[in-house]
Amino acid sequence: MKTVCISPRRRSGRLLCFVVGFVFLLAGHDSLARPQERPGRNQPQIQALNKNPPMSFRIASGEPDACGPGCSQWIAAEGLFDPGAHLRFEAFLKSISGRELPIFFDSPGGIAAQAMAIGRLMRSRGITAGVGKTVTRGCPSDDQHGGKNPTGRVPARSECRVPNAVFALSSFGQCNSACVYALMGGKVRQVPPGASLGVHSAKVVRIHADGTIKPVAGKDQIGKPSAAQLRSYVREMGIDVAIFDVIDQVPFEKIRVLSRDEIARFGIDRRDFDESTWMIVDSPSKPVSVMKTVLQTRGLGKHEFRIGLIRIGCQIPGVVRVLYVRGLGSGEGNTATVNLGTEGRRLRFLNLGTPIAIEALDPGAMFANGAESALIDFFDVAATRDSMDLTETEPRGTNAARAAKLSTSGLASAIDALRRGCVDAKP
Repeated sequence: MKTVCISPRRRSGRLLCFVVGFVFLLAGHDSLARPQERPGRNQPQIQALNKNPPMSFRIASGEPDACGPGCSQWIAAEGLFDPGAHLRFEAFLKSISGRELPIFFDSPGGIAAQAMAIGRLMRSRGITAGVGKTVTRGCPSDDQHGGKNPTGRVPARSECRVPNAVFALSSFGQCNSACVYALMGGKVRQVPPGASLGVHSAKVVRIHADGTIKPVAGKDQIGKPSAAQLRSYVREMGIDVAIFDVIDQVPFEKIRVLSRDEIARFGIDRRDFDESTWMIVDSPSKPVSVMKTVLQTRGLGKHEFRIGLIRIGCQIPGVVRVLYVRGLGSGEGNTATVNLGTEGRRLRFLNLGTPIAIEALDPGAMFANGAESALIDFFDVAATRDSMDLTETEPRGTNAARAAKLSTSGLASAIDALRRGCVDAKP
């Protein structure tokens, strides 16, 4: 067995290592999961880490624009930053020499030294790094992945074994603890709306021969990288070292998810606008639905952002239920009228309800939300266009209308999957 040092805290010199991610599930048609409903939020860190596989790297291929404008292939990096992660990543890059692909992490954490080595390697190659969960979009044939799929539902990744499977990139990925340091190494960093960046304070662990992870006593905490070394790395990557003031305040047994404003303020991702593709959300226990997340500036502060979400779910044949969630700016209420549509066809949300907190979308922010019914062919028509208009207007002209054009990338195939899933969900 061997002792592995993770990442140092600012003042004490102890090590920051692994974190537990959380699962954010949208349940029902008009409701959002509350933070306390997310399993694993405060589970003991060591117990959770023992359940995660080591870091793996693979190329995923999706539909056009699946990983951004003009991007249909990416490197999926999943699992723990274990002792061999850096060497495997170096070998993986050699195996795809000459190909310039972005990398998207979905990781609960790991060894900081490994994450930093991967970060430096990415920076030297000019690689774009982001956060995202790679999921199977579907298989070329239902009888090629170990069993029929007569319902037309999206199969789980483990069900699809063929080399040319089609994948999608969900914005609800996690990059926690050591993973944040790897992400910093990206020449361009992309943290989509809904992604989780989590930090917590330090713990030194020992990895045993059987792969289990256990904490060690203070006297055995040797060979630790210094706080100065980690700070030097963070500065090298162009990140504000003020992030350590947040890290120090979080016990190892918990996780602190950075808000969107913090992600921008620390220089991790300062984009003013971002949106996911239209994503299929499917699980064995819940009806299929379609989702899109959107990031915009609130316009009221240099680093003040808002996250929005649109979800389309089954209602009755030919009719869907559309949920709209919008982040509220400073002093902003929930009185805006929201219109979604294209070329004269509009879906209007008149009642956004009482503002609620949804930490899984943006910790500390408040959200208004409302739901309306629509014919499914409303989205069929929208999918034939390049974009949809989203406008928000306050009553009596108290504020100028806000408008954004949302891409319809992925909408056609997502609505097809929704239509099949809704039929399958009928009693």
